[in-house]
Amino acid sequence: MGTSRHDVDLQVSDRRARPDENLNVLEERAAKNARKVARTVAAGLVTSLVVVGVVVLVYRRFRRPTLAERLQGMLPDALTGLPGQVRQVAAGTAMFRLLRRNRGPMYAKE
Repeated sequence: MGTSRHDVDLQVSDRRARPDENLNVLEERAAKNARKVARTVAAGLVTSLVVVGVVVLVYRRFRRPTLAERLQGMLPDALTGLPGQVRQVAAGTAMFRLLRRNRGPMYAKE
């Protein structure tokens, strides 16, 4: 039929006599589980970084530049770095009013 009560008692007493072996088995299981969790977390982190990078690249590729950015791109570098006094003198011109109205970062009011 099944295992007799005497056989079960012998197995239990045998296991109790060897607690170190049981602890070693438990420690090995815990270490395996810890490694598995660490691999899973690392894979999730790498995957999320890749997804964020792809999203940023796609956003930058398909985002339409603002009018101010397009106009600044057309200007030579010498004009985009004008000192404040020159900007104040030129503030009355139509182009600078347009840039200021579109919140061009380089031509914002000081």
